[in-house]
Amino acid sequence: MSRTPALRFRPPSSEAASESTSSSVEAVHYEARYQVDKNGGGTLASGNESGKTSLSYSITDASQTVSVTAVPAEGHVFVKWSDGVTSKTRRDTHFKQNVDVTAVFAAVSVEVSSEGKGLFSGLLYLPRKNQRQVRQQRYDPLVRQRRGS
Repeated sequence: MSRTPALRFRPPSSEAASESTSSSVEAVHYEARYQVDKNGGGTLASGNESGKTSLSYSITDASQTVSVTAVPAEGHVFVKWSDGVTSKTRRDTHFKQNVDVTAVFAAVSVEVSSEGKGLFSGLLYLPRKNQRQVRQQRYDPLVRQRRGS
């Protein structure tokens, strides 16, 4: 009667394990660049860095995470990142290509009259890409309350 050889599990040696690990992780090199729009209106912050108008990171591991916050200056609001992200703080990870985005800010002002009416002025971004228009809108809290009731 023939015997079937027993299969035994042999854990890899530490040298073989490091070789298999290093060969399964592809070396990557991407750049992640963040900047403030040429019109200004704010700064960038990341980790211990703040008050910057541009930040740049070298990505050597595709699973690396970069977190950057757009900080509006007084009299400004954060509008969006140039790629459409609307959150002030963005977390980029799973890099498959370079990232190059710009934080867009808008100047705003609010004036309140003695009659309780307000005037808001600022930069509005329209749905079509790269179009913007300055508009002024009157805000009357009484009219808004009547519409909402």
